[in-house]
Amino acid sequence: MNQNPFVRHAGPFVALGGLVAVAGLAGTWYIHRLQADLARAVRYDAVGMTAAVDLQVELRHLRVHTLVLVSEPTAERRALVRADLARLGAALDALRRAAPTPDDARLVDGIARDYDAYVAGLALDRLPPPTGPMSAVARWSDEHHMADLLARCRDLADRQRVRMEGGVARTEAQ
Repeated sequence: MNQNPFVRHAGPFVALGGLVAVAGLAGTWYIHRLQADLARAVRYDAVGMTAAVDLQVELRHLRVHTLVLVSEPTAERRALVRADLARLGAALDALRRAAPTPDDARLVDGIARDYDAYVAGLALDRLPPPTGPMSAVARWSDEHHMADLLARCRDLADRQRVRMEGGVARTEAQ
C-alpha cells in the first residue's frame, strides 16, 4: 500500500489542530469567566462604596438639621429631620446589604447601634415649642440654605452612578 504522504501526515496535524482549537476555546472561556468575576466584584464594591458615602452625607444633613431644629423647634424643621432620618434608615439598610465580609457586617452593626443611640438621644418629640423670635442659628441657616446646591450634587452623583453602572454592564457583556 502506497499512501500519499499528505494523507499519512494529515492525521497528526488534524489532531494537533484540534488540540490547539480546544486550548483556544478553554482559554477564551477562562478569560471570560475571569472578566465576569471582576465585573461582579467591581459592581459589588461600587454598591458598597455608594452606600457608605450616602450614609455619611445623610448623617451630615441630619447633624445640621438637628442643630437648627434645636435652635428653633418648628413643625417644618421637625419634618425635615424626620425626612433625614428616613433617608438615613434607607442608606443604613443599603449598607447592610452591601457588607461583603463578616468583619464589614460587624462594623455596619456597630454603626447601626451607634445610630440608634444617637436617634434615641435626639428626643425630637420632647423639644420645647418655639418661643419668641427666630434664633440667630435658625435665621442664618434659612439665609444660607443649600437645597439647590445639594440637589445638583445629588443629580451629579446619580449621573455618575448611572455611568459607572453602565460601564460595569458593558464590561460584563464583553
